[in-house]
Amino acid sequence: RHMLAAKGKFHHVSACCDKPTTDISGTNVNSQGAHTTQEDETLGEEQLAEHATPSPWQRSTVSAIPNGFRILGSREIKALSGSSLGKKISHMLEFKGCDELKRGSPLSVVLRRGASVFATSSGSEATYALSQQVERIGAFVSHNWVTSAWLKFMALTLHFNFGAAFVLSVLLLLLLGTASAFGALPKIYDAVHKEDVGFLCQVLCIPCFLFTLLFLRDVEHVFLPSRETLFLDVLCIDQTSADTKRKGIDKLGAFVRHSDTMIILHTDIYLRKLWTVYEIATFLALHPLENLVVLPVFRARVFYCMTVACWMGFNFHAGWGSVSIDTTLCGEVRFKRWAYTGAFVLAMACYFRIWALAKKQMNHSLTAFSVMNCICACETDRTAVEDAIADIMQATMAVTESCSKEEALLAFDSIVRSELPEVLDQVIGKLTFTYEQLAILGIILHGADAADNLARTSATELAILSYALKCTWRGLFQFPLSLAFLEICVSCALPEKWVLFQSRWSRLWSTRLWNGCVVFLAALLITGFLVWDDHLLDDCLTVPNDIMVLGFLNLTGPLMLHYVFQGMFGQGLKIWLGGIFRGQRQHVHTLPTLRRIDSE
Repeated sequence: RHMLAAKGKFHHVSACCDKPTTDISGTNVNSQGAHTTQEDETLGEEQLAEHATPSPWQRSTVSAIPNGFRILGSREIKALSGSSLGKKISHMLEFKGCDELKRGSPLSVVLRRGASVFATSSGSEATYALSQQVERIGAFVSHNWVTSAWLKFMALTLHFNFGAAFVLSVLLLLLLGTASAFGALPKIYDAVHKEDVGFLCQVLCIPCFLFTLLFLRDVEHVFLPSRETLFLDVLCIDQTSADTKRKGIDKLGAFVRHSDTMIILHTDIYLRKLWTVYEIATFLALHPLENLVVLPVFRARVFYCMTVACWMGFNFHAGWGSVSIDTTLCGEVRFKRWAYTGAFVLAMACYFRIWALAKKQMNHSLTAFSVMNCICACETDRTAVEDAIADIMQATMAVTESCSKEEALLAFDSIVRSELPEVLDQVIGKLTFTYEQLAILGIILHGADAADNLARTSATELAILSYALKCTWRGLFQFPLSLAFLEICVSCALPEKWVLFQSRWSRLWSTRLWNGCVVFLAALLITGFLVWDDHLLDDCLTVPNDIMVLGFLNLTGPLMLHYVFQGMFGQGLKIWLGGIFRGQRQHVHTLPTLRRIDSE
């Protein structure tokens, strides 16, 4: 069985047959669902009994295939067309005779005006007119309507607009940096260093970055039609009458099949809603896992808040240094900067701890997943959705066609419990933010600070080199590594069930005390590292000594990145050369119960 699984073969088992049957690869299948080859026939009865042992996830009442279910392609759907099951699957997954239903909405239409289309689930002729008939759908947006429209907007803008925001911000940074170097920009007096320094780069670059993230699609909608198309149920399903609405809902699986990717706007209730469970089940049966994108909606909110906090911190530092104070109070200025850094690190540590606990709770809830317990807004739709899930399970050969609906749903529950925690863990990632997000934000922040320093009258060639090396170290390495190590620290020692305390009150407060201690110690450690880095490079070392230290740090930076973002967490090695513009999640192309049929 393991040899065949490695080859990507799939086998159809007939539980009601006593004699061996032959699958598409010429391999015999016995009545227990075990696969035997010509060599296996020469084995003894004990060895054959060992090969016939069912997988651990199988229930005794479910006639399930040990290798789970396969991905349905055009060939597999066509092969099923002659059976009653094939007709139902074809009706669900094809647009035959109703091509006018295959519609998509331009990305600019979905994201303009703060994604106002997410405000209500009620469709109309006006909303239906915002979609158009398309040949192929770029992305299927799977979400719950109870989630705030503003949170969905932030998650989608961060996903789709991030690259354009980075490019425009860097172009503005280069333009302002060049003007600052030639003294063409206004300056303020830095009382700490007793000389004039620029400030416009720091003031303007981050607002440009945020403006592009939030409003790029509004500008695009005015001047250029968006080529990217999305499926959004309120726009692409005609809800002007109950009949047209039912036709569109019946083709939900076809929309999933004809979409290149699925974007899941994930919240804690996503897998408790029946319709979203059906959508992800259909997608996993029709597409490889690397086409699945999971966007936790609160992650985008934290990223925006983090960006604003960092920008305010850099500007406050400039303001504290520009006041007319005596040089004996420079220590007080540095103390204020370090205090702000400590407060920022503590806030991020709290968030990382909450997210680590939420992921643990999510995995725990998946171990008790059941389709029967999922919430359905309209209970009249429950039977139709459950029937569709059962048909998908049979069509993908996760269960035999002779299985009942209840057995198929139990098999689906088993697959979700055993496989989905690993799937979400791989797709969401161990780290909250990707390296590209942290590095780009760090480059804009520290690059703007270095560009403003070019306006100093004491900026020699060696000083400019020092500014460039500091920008590289702190933007590409220090900032991402600090937040990554902070998340490592606060994600450790998650509290289990506190058995030492009998009362609920004692368990609650002991857990809170433990979480608070972990967060405080982790924040203290990372703050100490940042303060030491700031004091060493800005106060203790001078040109050219700091250039040698910065050169060493920049050379060892990629090794630390490889260890943190790839070696420790299994992330893809796309983080140094050419990796900034790519995601660093490592996708699982094959799973024990999700395997593509060998096209050969």
